[in-house]
Amino acid sequence: MKKFIAYSGLLSAFFLFLCIATASAQGTTVLTLKDGTKVEGYIRSQFYSTVSNIEFSKEPNGKTKKYDLDDIKKIVMYSIDGDSVLYVKRYRYRLFKSHNKPHKGYYKQPVLFRLDYASPKGVELLTEFRRRIETSGMRTAAKKELWSYVKLQGEQAARPLCAVVSGSDVPEEANFRIMARRAFADYPSLVSRISGGEFSAKNPLRLVQAYEELIY
Repeated sequence: MKKFIAYSGLLSAFFLFLCIATASAQGTTVLTLKDGTKVEGYIRSQFYSTVSNIEFSKEPNGKTKKYDLDDIKKIVMYSIDGDSVLYVKRYRYRLFKSHNKPHKGYYKQPVLFRLDYASPKGVELLTEFRRRIETSGMRTAAKKELWSYVKLQGEQAARPLCAVVSGSDVPEEANFRIMARRAFADYPSLVSRISGGEFSAKNPLRLVQAYEELIY
Protein backbone atom coordinates (compact mmCIF):
# COMPACT_ATOMS: atom_id res chain seq x y z
CA MET A 1 0.00 0.00 0.00
CA LYS A 2 1.22 3.48 -0.82
CA LYS A 3 1.76 5.79 2.10
CA PHE A 4 2.00 9.56 2.29
CA ILE A 5 2.58 12.28 4.87
CA ALA A 6 1.10 15.58 3.66
CA TYR A 7 3.82 18.07 2.79
CA SER A 8 1.77 20.83 4.37
CA GLY A 9 2.63 19.25 7.71
CA LEU A 10 6.38 19.27 7.20
CA LEU A 11 7.11 22.68 8.70
CA SER A 12 5.03 21.99 11.80
CA ALA A 13 7.17 18.92 12.49
CA PHE A 14 10.43 20.59 11.46
CA PHE A 15 11.75 21.74 14.81
CA LEU A 16 10.18 18.90 16.80
CA PHE A 17 12.37 16.27 15.14
CA LEU A 18 15.52 18.38 14.78
CA CYS A 19 15.96 18.79 18.50
CA ILE A 20 14.07 16.84 21.14
CA ALA A 21 14.15 18.94 24.29
CA THR A 22 12.70 16.50 26.81
CA ALA A 23 11.97 12.82 26.41
CA SER A 24 8.77 13.07 28.43
CA ALA A 25 7.29 15.52 25.89
CA GLN A 26 7.33 12.94 23.09
CA GLY A 27 5.94 9.50 22.51
CA THR A 28 8.14 6.45 22.36
CA THR A 29 10.59 5.59 19.59
CA VAL A 30 11.44 2.14 18.27
CA LEU A 31 14.90 1.45 16.88
CA THR A 32 15.21 -1.55 14.58
CA LEU A 33 18.82 -2.71 14.51
CA LYS A 34 20.60 -4.49 11.67
CA ASP A 35 20.25 -7.86 13.37
CA GLY A 36 16.47 -7.40 13.64
CA THR A 37 16.45 -6.48 17.34
CA LYS A 38 13.88 -3.84 18.28
CA VAL A 39 14.52 -1.42 21.13
CA GLU A 40 11.73 0.81 22.44
CA GLY A 41 12.42 3.96 24.41
CA TYR A 42 13.23 7.65 24.12
CA ILE A 43 15.70 9.67 22.05
CA ARG A 44 17.82 11.80 24.38
CA SER A 45 20.02 13.63 21.89
CA GLN A 46 19.64 15.98 18.93
CA PHE A 47 18.08 14.26 15.96
CA TYR A 48 18.71 15.17 12.33
CA SER A 49 19.49 13.25 9.18
CA THR A 50 23.28 13.21 9.34
CA VAL A 51 23.77 12.23 12.97
CA SER A 52 26.43 9.55 13.46
CA ASN A 53 24.87 8.17 16.64
CA ILE A 54 21.77 8.42 18.81
CA GLU A 55 21.59 8.52 22.60
CA PHE A 56 18.67 6.41 23.74
CA SER A 57 17.06 5.37 27.02
CA LYS A 58 14.30 2.90 27.86
CA GLU A 59 12.75 5.33 30.35
CA PRO A 60 12.20 9.10 29.84
CA ASN A 61 14.91 9.93 32.38
CA GLY A 62 16.72 6.62 32.47
CA LYS A 63 20.31 5.71 31.73
CA THR A 64 21.27 6.42 28.14
CA LYS A 65 22.96 4.12 25.66
CA LYS A 66 24.62 5.28 22.46
CA TYR A 67 23.69 3.56 19.19
CA ASP A 68 25.82 4.13 16.10
CA LEU A 69 23.89 4.91 12.95
CA ASP A 70 25.73 2.08 11.18
CA ASP A 71 24.00 -0.39 13.54
CA ILE A 72 20.49 1.02 12.96
CA LYS A 73 18.24 -0.17 10.13
CA LYS A 74 15.23 2.10 10.67
CA ILE A 75 13.52 4.28 13.27
CA VAL A 76 9.83 4.69 14.02
CA MET A 77 8.72 7.64 16.16
CA TYR A 78 5.32 7.54 17.84
CA SER A 79 3.53 10.67 19.01
CA ILE A 80 1.59 10.77 22.25
CA ASP A 81 -1.54 10.67 20.06
CA GLY A 82 -0.48 7.39 18.46
CA ASP A 83 0.62 8.69 15.06
CA SER A 84 3.90 7.35 13.71
CA VAL A 85 6.71 8.56 11.48
CA LEU A 86 9.18 6.23 9.79
CA TYR A 87 12.85 7.07 9.20
CA VAL A 88 14.91 4.97 6.81
CA LYS A 89 18.53 4.99 5.69
CA ARG A 90 19.10 5.96 2.07
CA TYR A 91 21.95 7.25 -0.06
CA ARG A 92 21.64 10.75 -1.55
CA TYR A 93 23.02 12.28 -4.70
CA ARG A 94 25.34 15.24 -4.47
CA LEU A 95 23.62 18.43 -5.60
CA PHE A 96 26.01 19.26 -8.43
CA LYS A 97 27.17 15.82 -9.52
CA SER A 98 25.99 13.93 -12.59
CA HIS A 99 23.18 11.44 -12.08
CA ASN A 100 23.97 9.64 -15.31
CA LYS A 101 26.96 7.56 -14.19
CA PRO A 102 26.07 4.40 -12.26
CA HIS A 103 27.34 4.45 -8.65
CA LYS A 104 28.85 7.92 -9.19
CA GLY A 105 27.81 11.28 -7.82
CA TYR A 106 26.31 10.29 -4.47
CA TYR A 107 27.63 10.32 -0.93
CA LYS A 108 29.18 7.07 0.26
CA GLN A 109 27.44 7.20 3.65
CA PRO A 110 23.64 6.86 3.92
CA VAL A 111 21.64 9.29 6.05
CA LEU A 112 18.32 9.13 7.87
CA PHE A 113 15.40 10.22 5.71
CA ARG A 114 11.81 10.56 6.80
CA LEU A 115 9.78 8.38 4.45
CA ASP A 116 6.81 10.49 3.32
CA TYR A 117 5.63 8.34 0.41
CA ALA A 118 6.51 4.94 -1.02
CA SER A 119 5.14 2.98 -3.96
CA PRO A 120 5.42 -0.76 -4.66
CA LYS A 121 7.67 0.08 -7.64
CA GLY A 122 10.35 1.59 -5.39
CA VAL A 123 9.56 5.28 -5.95
CA GLU A 124 9.92 7.30 -2.74
CA LEU A 125 9.44 10.85 -1.51
CA LEU A 126 11.84 11.54 1.36
CA THR A 127 12.65 14.38 3.74
CA GLU A 128 16.14 15.17 5.02
CA PHE A 129 16.65 17.34 8.11
CA ARG A 130 19.91 19.26 7.99
CA ARG A 131 21.77 21.22 10.64
CA ARG A 132 24.77 23.43 9.87
CA ILE A 133 26.79 25.84 11.99
CA GLU A 134 27.42 29.40 10.84
CA THR A 135 29.90 31.74 12.55
CA SER A 136 29.92 35.51 12.17
CA GLY A 137 32.39 37.41 14.33
CA MET A 138 31.78 36.28 17.91
CA ARG A 139 28.39 34.78 17.16
CA THR A 140 27.68 31.17 16.23
CA ALA A 141 24.27 29.97 15.13
CA ALA A 142 22.80 26.65 14.04
CA LYS A 143 20.88 26.86 10.78
CA LYS A 144 18.19 24.28 10.17
CA GLU A 145 17.11 23.13 6.72
CA LEU A 146 14.50 20.75 5.40
CA TRP A 147 15.13 19.09 2.02
CA SER A 148 12.77 17.02 -0.10
CA TYR A 149 14.24 14.18 -2.18
CA VAL A 150 12.87 11.73 -4.71
CA LYS A 151 14.18 8.22 -5.19
CA LEU A 152 13.45 7.12 -8.75
CA GLN A 153 12.64 3.57 -9.76
CA GLY A 154 15.72 1.33 -9.87
CA GLU A 155 18.16 3.95 -8.53
CA GLN A 156 20.58 3.54 -5.64
CA ALA A 157 20.29 7.08 -4.29
CA ALA A 158 17.73 9.88 -3.86
CA ARG A 159 17.76 13.12 -5.86
CA PRO A 160 17.16 16.56 -4.28
CA LEU A 161 13.95 18.40 -5.17
CA CYS A 162 13.67 21.47 -2.93
CA ALA A 163 14.68 22.99 0.39
CA VAL A 164 13.26 25.11 3.21
CA VAL A 165 15.73 27.09 5.34
CA SER A 166 14.99 28.12 8.91
CA GLY A 167 13.27 31.51 8.91
CA SER A 168 11.56 30.92 5.57
CA ASP A 169 7.90 29.97 5.32
CA VAL A 170 8.04 28.18 1.96
CA PRO A 171 10.63 26.72 -0.40
CA GLU A 172 11.88 28.92 -3.25
CA GLU A 173 9.95 28.01 -6.36
CA ALA A 174 12.81 29.02 -8.68
CA ASN A 175 15.24 26.67 -6.93
CA PHE A 176 12.59 23.95 -6.96
CA ARG A 177 12.24 24.21 -10.73
CA ILE A 178 16.03 24.05 -11.20
CA MET A 179 16.46 20.99 -8.98
CA ALA A 180 13.32 19.27 -10.24
CA ARG A 181 14.37 19.65 -13.88
CA ARG A 182 17.74 18.16 -12.98
CA ALA A 183 16.16 15.28 -11.07
CA PHE A 184 13.85 14.37 -13.97
CA ALA A 185 16.24 15.25 -16.81
CA ASP A 186 15.64 11.86 -18.47
CA TYR A 187 11.93 12.68 -18.91
CA PRO A 188 11.64 15.65 -21.35
CA SER A 189 7.83 15.86 -21.18
CA LEU A 190 8.00 16.15 -17.40
CA VAL A 191 10.79 18.74 -17.59
CA SER A 192 8.59 20.83 -19.90
CA ARG A 193 5.71 20.69 -17.43
CA ILE A 194 8.05 21.69 -14.57
CA SER A 195 9.33 24.67 -16.57
CA GLY A 196 5.74 25.67 -17.29
CA GLY A 197 4.98 26.00 -13.61
CA GLU A 198 2.56 23.06 -13.37
CA PHE A 199 4.20 21.77 -10.18
CA SER A 200 5.01 23.53 -6.92
CA ALA A 201 7.55 23.06 -4.13
CA LYS A 202 4.60 23.19 -1.74
CA ASN A 203 3.43 19.80 -2.99
CA PRO A 204 6.32 17.72 -4.39
CA LEU A 205 4.19 14.58 -4.15
CA ARG A 206 2.16 15.73 -7.15
CA LEU A 207 5.34 15.83 -9.24
CA VAL A 208 6.42 12.41 -8.00
CA GLN A 209 3.04 10.95 -8.91
CA ALA A 210 3.24 12.51 -12.40
CA TYR A 211 6.57 10.71 -12.81
CA GLU A 212 4.93 7.47 -11.74
CA GLU A 213 2.26 7.88 -14.41
CA LEU A 214 5.01 8.06 -17.03
CA ILE A 215 6.87 4.92 -15.94
CA TYR A 216 3.89 2.68 -15.11
